[in-house]
Amino acid sequence: MKVGPCISFKGTFYTVADSHTRLPMTAGLLTEIENRSKNETEPVFLLDGGDFMGDNYPLKTMSEMYLKFHQNNPDINFIFNLGNVELEGWFIDKVKLLEDCGNILKKFNDKGINIVNATLYKLAEENDSAKDFIKPYIVADDIVNGKPKKIFITGFTQRKMNLEQDKADTKELLRTIIKPAIEKEKPDSVILMMHTMKNYTKDILDYAENDLNIKNIELVTGAHPHSIEDFRHGNTRVLYPAPNGKCAYEIKHTENGFEFDKIVPEKNHYHYNPVALSKSVISNIDINNPLPINNAYSKILSKVHNMNDIVAKSMYTFKTRSEYNFVYSGPTELGTFMANSIKQSTNTDIGIMLTQDFREKLPEKGKNITYYNISDVVNVNKQVYVIKDATVKDLKNIFEISLKNQNDGETNPDFFEYSSNIKIDRRIDDSDNKVAQIYIKENNIWHKLLDENGSPIDKNRKFTIATCEFIAKGGRPALHYFKHLKSSPAGNLKTREMVVENLKLMQDNPSEKYEASIMTNV
Repeated sequence: MKVGPCISFKGTFYTVADSHTRLPMTAGLLTEIENRSKNETEPVFLLDGGDFMGDNYPLKTMSEMYLKFHQNNPDINFIFNLGNVELEGWFIDKVKLLEDCGNILKKFNDKGINIVNATLYKLAEENDSAKDFIKPYIVADDIVNGKPKKIFITGFTQRKMNLEQDKADTKELLRTIIKPAIEKEKPDSVILMMHTMKNYTKDILDYAENDLNIKNIELVTGAHPHSIEDFRHGNTRVLYPAPNGKCAYEIKHTENGFEFDKIVPEKNHYHYNPVALSKSVISNIDINNPLPINNAYSKILSKVHNMNDIVAKSMYTFKTRSEYNFVYSGPTELGTFMANSIKQSTNTDIGIMLTQDFREKLPEKGKNITYYNISDVVNVNKQVYVIKDATVKDLKNIFEISLKNQNDGETNPDFFEYSSNIKIDRRIDDSDNKVAQIYIKENNIWHKLLDENGSPIDKNRKFTIATCEFIAKGGRPALHYFKHLKSSPAGNLKTREMVVENLKLMQDNPSEKYEASIMTNV
């Protein structure tokens, strides 16, 4: 499982992560990497942390773009880890969108692009179409200060999206597959590509060192949190690039250890705190026009014609989570607009949305909004659902569940965004997760739904709630309460079409300001 006769990490390698849903930005980032590596005399590695499929663009377009990059840069050694998007869509849920995932990965492998992931390697043991091209690890020969070194590279993915189960699963893979391989290969240093959350990675590093006596893990290049992470844990440097083509790390392995630069694709778009030992390098990539004219990748992307169609003019500059490095726990104007939009499009009483459903920002006031901008913001086009006959008690439970889980996850947390006609008071005591009062606005008047004891004033009152399929079906443990509520699809309405419809309505009746409503974390 070796890569090349002799690869020197004295050259440069780049890490990117979670490029799905943002193919034009990723293409712009690849262009920047391509330009930087033209004059390299030593080999270059590109490590992809996973979640590169499931884009707003067709899989064929994504595949063609990466293969074009590989064709244009045959000396860049490309290693793909696989993320939960590939795992869920290909192996578990068999999402139609990703049904060609295996064929694409096989084609990548045939062209010399390495697919490395111990999690999917284990799953693929009984899958003849996959077992030959998914590797649990590879070994690269290195030369540092004239001395030969071995670099061991492996990857893991959160499999069940349940922290404790996934940690146990990854520890088992480390113990049964990776530890014996390390004993066999005897590498000088180990690189882990972890498609996991930050604390998960820390626990795995502790287990590897303390329980398995693997003490030479020098670098973790992470993915999945969708926020920049750059920290040391013990002797290991951990780097999580920003997602969706926003950022790549440029890393050099020298006799003095690792040296880092960061490529950030637009100065004012992605806000982050300066990181020690990392110097930011600003490229000329623009969020809404990321590729230069006649760029090799822009020609591929331009084949998908509807992405450039203008759907509306922006009448308001909405603030979003991306203004706050995705770790902001307060309400956002775009989130309120989305929740109000889903309520209005379905003629329901209340709208609830997840911030995971709108990760980016719309063009500022006065600029045109294209379908690409819509797909960029509403990164997953989900079916709209309507929950029927929700009681006041149900509303109270929903708010308390979201309050209880409001600190779940250090980075990229999912927040509930509510329509602006509903709000709560929290109890002022040590029960921060309890609701003291719920208000609903009707005919411009706020009405209380709970009595002084926190019980429903009207036990028989029922509400309709508009939301997305993921929430309605209880798509993760914190949302399981929704499984007990009666819900059904709102016709064929999808979240992107819902946003387009309401942006057009706003264009006809613009608002001078748009205030954010309550938001709690799920």
